[in-house]
Amino acid sequence: MQNILERRLRIAIITNTPTPYRQKQWECYSKIHDLSITVFYCSKREKNRFWNVQPASGVREVFLKGVGYREWHFNPGIFLVPFQKFDIFLIGGYSFPTVMIAIVLLRLFKKNWALISDGVSPPKLKSQKWYVRLVQRFFTNGATAYFANGTASKKRLKQFGIPDERVFDQYLTVDVSYFLESEKASRKTRIQTRRRHKIEDDATVVFVRGANRSCERY
Repeated sequence: MQNILERRLRIAIITNTPTPYRQKQWECYSKIHDLSITVFYCSKREKNRFWNVQPASGVREVFLKGVGYREWHFNPGIFLVPFQKFDIFLIGGYSFPTVMIAIVLLRLFKKNWALISDGVSPPKLKSQKWYVRLVQRFFTNGATAYFANGTASKKRLKQFGIPDERVFDQYLTVDVSYFLESEKASRKTRIQTRRRHKIEDDATVVFVRGANRSCERY
């Protein structure tokens, strides 16, 4: 068998939908030398989210066929994914059937997998029912490693008995260059608007844009 250090490390990511705060994360990972990434999505978008996320560069993206209701997804193709030739699987949470099935199969067949733990609400750390916490604990344990966002995620993992040395920080991000360029364009528009209407630099101006009632402050 070819030594894993002599070839590209193959990573599978299983998550719900493409998101703007994950896309740059996948693209950043893809720039690591000798790393191959395939992202399996359960849906193209959630019904209550209206992001228009472009395909991620540097990674392979696969949309599993299935059915969904709000944030719940069931994709029969997930039964085949754990048996594909990947070195490690990254699972985005444990809150819907597709990822639950993936976790059970990965544990059953002793595959290397890591859990991405985020979206933990601090008030819920103590308020959830005991049986909900029992289910969460079942699907949380057994991973090789854990990626946590913030202190609330770390506290939840600690409550489930996960040792600190298996928990790693992860940082969500957006397209920073986009906002930097947008800020430059907005600044230029402000200057042009003030000059056109002969408005002093230290005056406060509120501009209402069209029927959507969006508002910008100049």
